[in-house]
Amino acid sequence: MVYGRRLTMMRQGSCLKIDYDMKNKFLPGLLALIGFSACDNAVSAYGTPNADYSVKGKVTDEAKNPLENIRVVLKPDQNRNYKNDTTYTNSVGEYALKSEGAFPMKLIQVIAEDIDGEDNDGSFAAQTEEVPIEKSDYKGGSGNWYSGKAEKTVNFELEKATVDKTD
Repeated sequence: MVYGRRLTMMRQGSCLKIDYDMKNKFLPGLLALIGFSACDNAVSAYGTPNADYSVKGKVTDEAKNPLENIRVVLKPDQNRNYKNDTTYTNSVGEYALKSEGAFPMKLIQVIAEDIDGEDNDGSFAAQTEEVPIEKSDYKGGSGNWYSGKAEKTVNFELEKATVDKTD
């Protein structure tokens, strides 16, 4: 019988009836036994490694003049299924890209391409830079699932596009 919250077990058929107090003591004991705890400094044992990336730089022509409106694409590691991040250079040829919460990568590609044709003093050939990311590049990681933030600077010097005049 159960009186208030006091533990009393009663045989009902072939089962034992356990009241509320027994459940409150048994369940935490079982969870502690199999490895779950409620301490303040608990480390997550389940999750996905992640990192943040920041790539910035400047795009110029061969004469070191800044190029405006050049599309710059951050293309993550080819073995991952991430979306590319895209931005455009400003009036002084600078750009900045960020990717947050991505899986830690060993290589990223940064692509600069002229998409406005002759508008910025001529048409320029696209250029791709492969940027390796080493473990030492990650700063501020938690030591657990968060690897930290990797910051890279990638500058481009684009060449004029050659026009094939085959008749």
